[in-house]
Amino acid sequence: MSIDRQEIFKTFGEALIYAIKFKGFSQASFSREWDKDPGMVNKYVKNERMPRPETVKEMEQVLTVKIQETKEGWMVITDPDAQRAVDSVRALINVYKARSPERGEIPELLELRDMIERDINDLVKKSRDSD
Repeated sequence: MSIDRQEIFKTFGEALIYAIKFKGFSQASFSREWDKDPGMVNKYVKNERMPRPETVKEMEQVLTVKIQETKEGWMVITDPDAQRAVDSVRALINVYKARSPERGEIPELLELRDMIERDINDLVKKSRDSD
């Protein structure tokens, strides 16, 4: 698995700006491609509004990246292998929540998510150190 150079961003808006620029869009061209009002995109970028998970998923599809919240902040995952790992963990958590909503998130899945986040962060750090 190759890891692209990645950053941890303090806010969702900062991560979104990075993802938009990474894919070669301006905010206006991203708005057109996503078919949403530019004012709404601007509110997300300025952190005046936080998108719902399904809205983030739509953004990810247009940008072909994953925007993932971690304990340290927000990460934009551009590597397809890492994106599939994130999708797998999200799917497992959603399946569990659907089966046992009264119990909340299962500790084993949370541990798996944390382990994958640490592995991705370690790979990113190693990639930076080797440059």
